[in-house]
Amino acid sequence: MSDIHTSTSHRSSQTAERDAAPHAMSSAWGDGAARARDLPLTPGVAQVLQSRTDRDPRLSSAETCESARLKRILVYSHDTFGLGNIKRMLEISKHLVATYSDVSVLIISGSPIVHAFRIPPRVDYIKLPCLTRTLDGVYDVKFLGLGYDDTIRLRASLITNALLDFSPDLILVD
Repeated sequence: MSDIHTSTSHRSSQTAERDAAPHAMSSAWGDGAARARDLPLTPGVAQVLQSRTDRDPRLSSAETCESARLKRILVYSHDTFGLGNIKRMLEISKHLVATYSDVSVLIISGSPIVHAFRIPPRVDYIKLPCLTRTLDGVYDVKFLGLGYDDTIRLRASLITNALLDFSPDLILVD
């Protein structure tokens, strides 16, 4: 993986280009969001989205919502083994909020120590119930007293609801 840090002069030129043409950034985000809205949804997700749109008038007009809010990035890092994934995702998140003043990042992770990292402004996280990989390479529940299937179902529910409620413009998966 290439180094995510950029030099000061390179960062300054990126900032100057972005400030000189703010419409280019908005257009890029808008096109991506439009493409995401056109993707087919499973019946359950489509039903939940329609239900939320019916209940909340703010969600009925995508244009109204998008023009008044920060760009939202959801980052998913499963982190069942080691620290590499969460450290990498945090560095990417820090870089995004430092580079773009109109970005907010929500990280979803199963890391048992995500709370120990310094989290910058406009970045937050949801901690999922932990899984672990056994010596046989099989995944199992690490701490929670639920069975594996129940824990997977709980994790899926938390991820789905975060996705629906946060309504990201971009999703990064590690």
